[in-house]
Amino acid sequence: MSKTGAVDVVLKGEEKARVAGDRPNFGEPGSVRGWNASTGALKWQVDLPNENGGYQIAYTQPRFSADSRTAYVGTAVLAGGDEYSYLYAVDTGARSPVPSADRGARP
Repeated sequence: MSKTGAVDVVLKGEEKARVAGDRPNFGEPGSVRGWNASTGALKWQVDLPNENGGYQIAYTQPRFSADSRTAYVGTAVLAGGDEYSYLYAVDTGARSPVPSADRGARP
């Protein structure tokens, strides 16, 4: 697995978190994940759906809102043409990982 630009952020009143894009394998869509930086435990995950005939991966390093509650990640759509990309806004305060059965759900 490859991580795209892991970034640590301190959540107000909470532990330090690490946010990064993840790509399980070439030719498969990626995800955006948040981990507890102290324990390494997965806190949340947003699976990126296939779009416009290709698969999405996190392409940019995460950036955060002023209060660190929202992470912004730009994506790239691979094998589907270069006309499309998306910007995801992810709530970093999510308490549990998103099940893989929810793949395709928008954040």
